[in-house]
Amino acid sequence: MFLFERLRKGTKVILWITIFAFVGFIFLVWGMDIQQSRGPNPTVIGKVNGQRIQTSYFRQILLNSYEQLRKERGGDISESDEDRLQGMAWDRIVNETLIAQEIGRRRISVSDAELEFYIRHSPPPEVAESPAFQTDGEFDPAKYRDILQNPAYDLTGLEAIVRATVPIRKLEELVAASAKVSNNEVRAFFEKTSARIDFSFVSAGPRDFSVNPESIPVEELRAFYEANSEEFRIPESANLRYIVLNKDPSAQDESEVLAAANDISREARAGTDFGELAQAFSQGAEAEKGGDIGRLLPRESIPPAEAEVLFSLEPGQVSSPVRDKRGYVIVKLEEKKLEDGVEKVRYRRIFLPVDPGSETLAELQAKAMEVMKMTSDLSLREIAQEMNLELKESGLFYKGGISPILPREEEVKEFPFKNKVGKISKPIETRRAWYFLEIFEKQPSYVPTFEQAEVDLRRAVVAERKKKAAHESIEAVTAALAQGKSLEQAAREAGLTVREAKAVGRFDAIPEVGREPSVIGAALALGPGDSSGVLEGDSGFFLVSSVRHVPLDEELFVAQKEQMKLQLLQQKRILAISMWLEQLRNAARIEDYRADIL
Repeated sequence: MFLFERLRKGTKVILWITIFAFVGFIFLVWGMDIQQSRGPNPTVIGKVNGQRIQTSYFRQILLNSYEQLRKERGGDISESDEDRLQGMAWDRIVNETLIAQEIGRRRISVSDAELEFYIRHSPPPEVAESPAFQTDGEFDPAKYRDILQNPAYDLTGLEAIVRATVPIRKLEELVAASAKVSNNEVRAFFEKTSARIDFSFVSAGPRDFSVNPESIPVEELRAFYEANSEEFRIPESANLRYIVLNKDPSAQDESEVLAAANDISREARAGTDFGELAQAFSQGAEAEKGGDIGRLLPRESIPPAEAEVLFSLEPGQVSSPVRDKRGYVIVKLEEKKLEDGVEKVRYRRIFLPVDPGSETLAELQAKAMEVMKMTSDLSLREIAQEMNLELKESGLFYKGGISPILPREEEVKEFPFKNKVGKISKPIETRRAWYFLEIFEKQPSYVPTFEQAEVDLRRAVVAERKKKAAHESIEAVTAALAQGKSLEQAAREAGLTVREAKAVGRFDAIPEVGREPSVIGAALALGPGDSSGVLEGDSGFFLVSSVRHVPLDEELFVAQKEQMKLQLLQQKRILAISMWLEQLRNAARIEDYRADIL
């Protein structure tokens, strides 16, 4: 138990590793009190089986999600992304709480022997992904073993991670224990995924036919309108006036970030390792790599403000802070090179965003509350005039649709269609702003007159005619085959061409056509020489004639059998855990206060 004994000892050098968020949450959950309260308060965003979820924890998970997505995209995220991430954060916390409760209910724990085994032989992914245990971005078992055996390191942080995650892994094993895979299932999976067929086919799609819209008589249009008028119904629409209080950084916020950027720049120029500074302070996508962009780039591939500074530096030089649209950037030129007559640079960067600080946000919230109080007596127009705010209009947008201007929260989409003209919304907070909405205009849903819909009617009738022509051409081939004609002759008489597809599998594309799963599925079900009849695919209509089923590669089956069995077992295990978690959620008492707090 040498390793485990070392986990109990603290030494001078500490190994810092990033602890998986769930580990922190486990400690948070186990440490929470489970007192009942009579209703939501600003510090509690919900409950799971009576266990309170702190608003601060939810906001932290949400903020981490925002930053991760921003790093991946290298820019801002949209309002729709915010909605999605908020839902994902809530679902994650609910699931984590239920799992932690279930671990406690089943009294799942980890012994010292288990702890040492998992540390030595099965570190969790969040440990393997730590830079401390990696070489060139990959987990390095030799480096990991060296660190475990080095008495200079304090491994209590590693112990904390493993001690918290092993019960989760043991719970997963218990839940997924029923998952089994038989040899027959493996064989069926192989046959389904490996089956190949040679076949002939003819196809016809709407794109193969042309119809002059002006050739369609009015009588036909009117008949189509009478039969399908509801398809042209215009949804209910609304126009909103609104006030936006943007969460913009103040001059003080700007000054503080600039001061921090100047300090970092001075540190780098004084000799502090730029990569370490980037890992510690940068919020750019490349921070984990020490700010390294990783490749030579020409001027036009670099943001203009950065490029102007970079091409004035010499290798090894560090710039002063440079302002871009989101914050301050500090760059260090690593290499300057001429390639094919084009000057390129490789560099490192530290990015510090200029975001509104806590004082700025508090002031803005106070202003939003002031506006809210005024809405009981004044219209938004009057409030905007009194507080010198800009009053905007959304323009008409349809029920169920999305305004390109307003935030995409569900309450914004529903508000104008659940209230009367003149109604002012409660404050709506997003990550970027506070909104106040006032219903300015509403139009009920209606079916347009024939004259109003005529342009769309012609377009619809043209599409209908083209689809009908494609279907009829394949039907003609089917009829000719029934008369004993060959596929080639039947296709030629219908003005179509017979094409060949060789060794096509269920998930392959048909040559010159593309992916048509339903067509390939029908072809695989045919016997040699059989024809399918009319098939409708995504791109049109088809008739398939089977030629030959390609024999299965039995040697491939033998070689891949165990791998496929493991693949199927993993799928079944994931499904078992997913279904168990869904049942757990359905049986749980989940109280969601987000609408009242956020």
